[in-house]
Amino acid sequence: MRPIYLFLTIVLLAPTCLAAQVNAPIFKYFTARSYDRYQGLTRMAKVQELQAQDWIVTDTMYTSQDASKYRTFELQKTDLAPFVDNDGYIVYWVPEIIPQFPGGRAALTQYVDDVLHPFIEIITDADKVVHSSVYVRCTITAEGQVTDVAEAQPHDPGVPAELVAQCLDAVRYMPAWTPGLFHGKPVRTIRLIIF
Repeated sequence: MRPIYLFLTIVLLAPTCLAAQVNAPIFKYFTARSYDRYQGLTRMAKVQELQAQDWIVTDTMYTSQDASKYRTFELQKTDLAPFVDNDGYIVYWVPEIIPQFPGGRAALTQYVDDVLHPFIEIITDADKVVHSSVYVRCTITAEGQVTDVAEAQPHDPGVPAELVAQCLDAVRYMPAWTPGLFHGKPVRTIRLIIF
C-alpha cells in the first residue's frame, strides 16, 4: 500500500476506532481489569498470550436460566487491542505493567474511601441507601497524568448526581501515577476506577 493511502486510512479510521473504544460496554473494562491480578513474569506471559490471540479474549462465559428453565451459555469475545485516541496516541487496555497510583493499591483504596466518606454521612443522615457503584473511566498518560475522565456507563437513578460528580472530580484531580509499560516503554493506559 502506498504511504499516502496508508496515512488516509489511519486518519479516516482512527476516530471510528476511538469512538468504539471510549464508548465500550462496561464488561470490556472489567475484562481488561481482570488481568490486574497477574504480576511480574506471569503477567508478561498472559499479555504475550493475549497478543498471540490478536488481543481477543474468548473465555468469558455467562450462564442463565430462561423462562423455560433451560440453561443457556454464551461465549463472549472481547477485543482488548490497543487503539489510537483523538490525540494520535496508542492507548492500551492491558499493558505489560499496569499503571500504579502513588502508594499502590492500598493508597488508591484509601483515596476512594476518603472521597466517599462525606457522602456516606449525607446518605446516612437522609436515610437513603446507595446500592450501586460509580464506575469512572480514565486514561493514564505515558507521563502518568490522568486524562479523558468520564462515566464508564450510565449510573442507576438511585445514585445521587452529586456523588457521581464528586467521583469524576476525584479522578480528574488525582496525583500523577506511575505509567503503565509495554516493552519497557511508558504507554497510555485506559483504566476503570470503582467508587
